[in-house]
Amino acid sequence: MKHLLSAILAVALLLPAAIANAAPEFKGGPPPEPFVLTSGLVYSGQGEKSLRLDLYKEHGAVKPPLVIWLPRRGVGQAPGAGLDGRFPMPIAAWLGSHYAVASLDYATPASKAQNLEEALAYLTARAEELGIDATNVALAEATDKGYSLRVLRQTHGSGGILPRLELTVGNDVDYRLLQSPANTKTALDFLAAQLGGGAYDAAFNPLTMAHPPTAWADPITNAPVGTQYHLYLTPSRGAGAFGSYLIALPDGYNVSGRRRYPVLYYLHGGGGSQREGGWLVARLQQAMRSETMPPAIIVLVQALPIGWYCNANTSAPGVLSGQVEDVLVRDLVPHIDATWRTIAKPQARGLEGWSMGGFGALRLAFKHPELFGHASSLAGAVIDWEDEHNTQYLVNTFGPNDTAHVADSKAWFDAAHPRKAAVDNIALLKGRTHVRLLVGDQDWLYDNHGKPITKLFSQQLTTLGIAHEYGVVQGVGHMLPQAFGDGTVAYPLDFWRAAFESFK
Repeated sequence: MKHLLSAILAVALLLPAAIANAAPEFKGGPPPEPFVLTSGLVYSGQGEKSLRLDLYKEHGAVKPPLVIWLPRRGVGQAPGAGLDGRFPMPIAAWLGSHYAVASLDYATPASKAQNLEEALAYLTARAEELGIDATNVALAEATDKGYSLRVLRQTHGSGGILPRLELTVGNDVDYRLLQSPANTKTALDFLAAQLGGGAYDAAFNPLTMAHPPTAWADPITNAPVGTQYHLYLTPSRGAGAFGSYLIALPDGYNVSGRRRYPVLYYLHGGGGSQREGGWLVARLQQAMRSETMPPAIIVLVQALPIGWYCNANTSAPGVLSGQVEDVLVRDLVPHIDATWRTIAKPQARGLEGWSMGGFGALRLAFKHPELFGHASSLAGAVIDWEDEHNTQYLVNTFGPNDTAHVADSKAWFDAAHPRKAAVDNIALLKGRTHVRLLVGDQDWLYDNHGKPITKLFSQQLTTLGIAHEYGVVQGVGHMLPQAFGDGTVAYPLDFWRAAFESFK
């Protein structure tokens, strides 16, 4: 079994000169190894008919109970929007609550039950080798109404019918409802009661996690097509701390000599991860190959699930976020420029983000025009404090919403808002920073009970004299990445084509 992070680190530190420019080493030895991954284990079949599973466990954990994620689609079905195979796995954060988690292929819907039994037999036979407890096992899967979590094996139960939990959440194509605070707690409380060995810990909640390894370094290292997984030091968080990112290099990078490329950073939405940007890599690399877009490097950022791409109000009670802005600006961007052949100029750096990431793309570009020359916001959450439907999304970063604290919390939020950065740096942004705002006409950001949030922000930029593009995507709600990713609507490439045209 390979140690997850040491293996990835070894690759990062041994990149050939044609690929990397003297990547900085981790000081004081390798980083800790929070997770162990055993990827692509063949549990059934041979050759093209092989069925595989991925297994993750916390490093040093002694035979943790096992939770199996059964994907929505089998390998014999047409692919969906990138959320259907054994990767990515939406229950990866449950590692932090001391469970081993596995995700597996199955051939067809008809063979799903049989394939699950084969996987269980395989894991049972190799439980000692893999370091898991195969006598306490649960299964998690999506259903028509939400999600099902049922016990498959239980050594300490009373016998009879094994317990089952149904989470009714409706259509949840990107697992955001599964990963909500309430559903996470419900699921982990159920597992703790039925399997033992694990425990719900608010620090590992996908919405409220502070700084566990899963927040800054994605435990899923199976990189989406066209990308590579890497680690980097984050000294802004303290000595020895590190994070992860995915990078997509343009075709020909390895044989292009000393040629340097512009860089596009993608910022995920609230509750998301670096893997969210896989759709953008696919669209832009296709455009590069057809020569409808100049070659560019794409970096998919792993930031905190809820951090708003700013430095949090950490002195306030209940704040669990961290110094996200410092990590990206002081640690990640310098690392990328030192490690890969980039054009280290603001005109050659862009930011694109969705929802919370759209907020982040705008604020970072407006606050740091010396670094970024382009910002594209996809359904960016350019909201006022009062607009947020779930105040927990605000409290985690800016402070409590109660009477005693809300004024200070709101002041911190307002100071972190993109419009504040736009006002502060107006002279540096005019005529220099390339800006795009996109919103779906079915999105609440387009019409929040009569308040056109995105349009109002566009009008604020116009008042400041900051030129920008404002576009409305017809027939689409908040999930713009899904619509662009599955081809429901065409992703507008013109913005990035124009941004990087001079670097062809």
